[in-house]
Amino acid sequence: MVKHSNLAYKELLGEKMTEYLMHSRTFGRDIQSMQAQGKGVIDNLITYNTVTLRKLSNVENGKTSRQELRLIYEASMGLIGKFKKKKK
Repeated sequence: MVKHSNLAYKELLGEKMTEYLMHSRTFGRDIQSMQAQGKGVIDNLITYNTVTLRKLSNVENGKTSRQELRLIYEASMGLIGKFKKKKK
């Protein structure tokens, strides 16, 4: 509409609107990517916590050793550390 209007600065307005559109699309993609990464991190943290809690119960019941629990805990913390590095 702007392109075919009688506005004095229609070229400038059209150019600025195109720039805005390009920036908003890039921003929208970045937001979607960040949201997906956030969901993935949360899902992984829930999984790691669930496994650790199960192993903790097994230690209390004598089904698993404390050494196994420590190994699972260290592995979980290592993976969380990787997620933090990816964010930076």
